[in-house]
Amino acid sequence: MPSLFWRLVRAAAMVALAAALASAAAADLLEVTYTSTYVGTETFEFNTSDGSYDGLGVDGKGEIVFPLLYDSQGNSTVTFAAPGVESNFAGTIIITCCATGFFDGVAPAIFNGGMTTLDWPPGVYPGSYGTFTVALAPAAPEASTWTMMLVGFGGLGFAALRRRASELRPAAG
Repeated sequence: MPSLFWRLVRAAAMVALAAALASAAAADLLEVTYTSTYVGTETFEFNTSDGSYDGLGVDGKGEIVFPLLYDSQGNSTVTFAAPGVESNFAGTIIITCCATGFFDGVAPAIFNGGMTTLDWPPGVYPGSYGTFTVALAPAAPEASTWTMMLVGFGGLGFAALRRRASELRPAAG
């Protein structure tokens, strides 16, 4: 029967593997900072695989809408429209909703319509009115995840101590 040490080593290896796979899945999270003289600086995060494609648009090229995971100005969605769908911008039109949001075009085009996903590589993109800075969003685990992991390791340690204490206790008899 394997010792407690090797069980803990295996458990730690599985946790490390799960963390590596989770961070690979989180690569779809983008953090975008938009800076212009019109709206100042707006930062938003969204998941590039979580969009809804409507397939419509003024010229039939379509647009794709993503719910925002975070927006510094309180907007709930960001829309990417193909060139010519919403205006005459040469590149992709990007809109966050409502009074605090922005409407801008970014070139080169990152969305051409007819797609159901968005591939926006990290980098700096000039817009018609401002600049977009795109980065991968940090993939830090939530506080509750860390808490549960620490409680689990504490429980393992407590169980190991009790087992060792019971093995060292002389038999009654």
